[in-house]
Amino acid sequence: MAMAAPSSFSFASLPLRRMCTGSVLLRLPHFAAVWSLLPHRRQKSTPKQIDVAASAVDASTFCSSSSNEKKEIIAPFPSSAYVHLPFCKKRCFYCDFAIVAVGERTNKGSTSDLHIDSIMESYVDLICTEMESSFKLWNPSSYQVPPLKTLFFGGGTPSLLPAKHISRIIEAFQSFCGFEDTVEISMEMDPGTFDRDTLSAFLDCGVNRISLGVQAFNESFLKECGRSHGLDDVYEAIDLIHGCGMKNWSLDLISSLPYQTINLWEDSLKEAIKASPAHLSVYDLQVEEGTKFGNWYKPGKFPLPDEGSSASFYKSASCLLREAGYEHYEISNYAKQGYQCQHNMVYWKNSPYYAFGLGSTSYVHGHRFSRPRKWKVYAEYVKELEAMATKCDTHGSKSTGKCIETMQDVERIMEVVGLSQSATLSGNSNEMQDLDTNRIESAEDRDAMKSLDTQDIKHCIGFGGDGHETTIEDKFCDTIMLSLRLAQGLDLTEILQSFGEDLYLCLCEAFLTFVKSAHAEALNKNRGTISLELYSSLVAQRSAAHISEEVFFIRLSDPEGFLLSNEIISSLFSALPSMKQQNKL
Repeated sequence: MAMAAPSSFSFASLPLRRMCTGSVLLRLPHFAAVWSLLPHRRQKSTPKQIDVAASAVDASTFCSSSSNEKKEIIAPFPSSAYVHLPFCKKRCFYCDFAIVAVGERTNKGSTSDLHIDSIMESYVDLICTEMESSFKLWNPSSYQVPPLKTLFFGGGTPSLLPAKHISRIIEAFQSFCGFEDTVEISMEMDPGTFDRDTLSAFLDCGVNRISLGVQAFNESFLKECGRSHGLDDVYEAIDLIHGCGMKNWSLDLISSLPYQTINLWEDSLKEAIKASPAHLSVYDLQVEEGTKFGNWYKPGKFPLPDEGSSASFYKSASCLLREAGYEHYEISNYAKQGYQCQHNMVYWKNSPYYAFGLGSTSYVHGHRFSRPRKWKVYAEYVKELEAMATKCDTHGSKSTGKCIETMQDVERIMEVVGLSQSATLSGNSNEMQDLDTNRIESAEDRDAMKSLDTQDIKHCIGFGGDGHETTIEDKFCDTIMLSLRLAQGLDLTEILQSFGEDLYLCLCEAFLTFVKSAHAEALNKNRGTISLELYSSLVAQRSAAHISEEVFFIRLSDPEGFLLSNEIISSLFSALPSMKQQNKL
């Protein structure tokens, strides 16, 4: 989670942000804290106040334009989107996602099924309204946004929705921003939720990548997890995917399940390899509060495997999958050559993305914003968002095509309303009561401003409610955590350029311990390994110029470094000085 920094910030005081629970740092790292950055994982409680435009104007930096000619939005503007589809047959025992349980289908045309269809259609209506309203605010007629490179349907169980709904959402994106020719459109699917015709319909809609939620090749484990499918469903789903000619598909497994042993875990791995997916995601069980597993079990206590066993599971997965030709490109992800999940890479590289739907989190122009997790509250949020979009659209048609969101950039908006960033970030609304409309450049802009109340303006800036700006400290921490999840590692050149020599040198020095222990590797420009002797000598010189000539990347070793990533990251943060002390703020 990107948290606002306290006034006396220091890296040593930062808790290690991770997904894992347990009493020690050593916990399998593929559920590290940065998982909370993902659009379906963010917020656990519904915000008390619905902030309708915080999401719509996270990206309010626009190119200057005095004509009707379309121009590109100033980067970074998202070229990826996540859509949360919450419907499941039932809630799995480990799940704390925002879901809507609809039960098993009965007979087509039955009253029960018609009711489910109606619920799903209503939800897709909300999704499309949220998208339309957001893009009205993001994308005035004088500008254009980049086409999507990736689109991910997550859940929930998206494959429970009829293909017509998936098609409708894809068509909406096509209308609002379009797609690149090589777009990756991924969809999570569960065994037992689709047949040949259903799968073909999804592919006809444009879906070109499937993520199959198998979780275990063991009947008892599937029941122990509360999964709605059985082992026969798993093999049938795999056959269907192969039968349709789909090559770009992924298979999910969970380790450290109750009563699981290393032999049983390796049996699942071997069955997964036999299935020959292009991509494998291997997750360690996370016991979340409020779930059935959270009520039944304590991490590390029988019948859950202890941490030593969990570490063995992780090492075994890394070994077996690499031997089978899968690249371990991210802590919990493996892929055959050319089949890395491009959408997930957006998260790991801390790039911006849209997100729509219940409980999802967007990251647009340096701001993160979480949608409500409850259906009713989310519906109210969408209603208010639509009303605000209509208001701004009306102002635009009456004036020169500008409303508050379409001003040249965030800085101009801040100048217009006479607010400092610190005031809005701290939630201080006193300054918002006395707007200096004389500073607005045109009568049309003044009229638009007068018709927007102060809360609207706060929202338009993008700092309202659950939305918040990513600070430099946040960016630095996120860069380290996210980059170290990837096999390609931390780009030291980017660190030097973004954060300066002092932090760069401190970081290089802090890594020396882990290079000595073989938990990290220093790499040259061609990604060749640099010897310990050379790295130690360069660090001892404390010259950014000399180090940068030889060392270009730092990566964690596989699997030992990955396994200890939480501990390593915690140690790194403890070794780094406050950025305020480094005069970076």
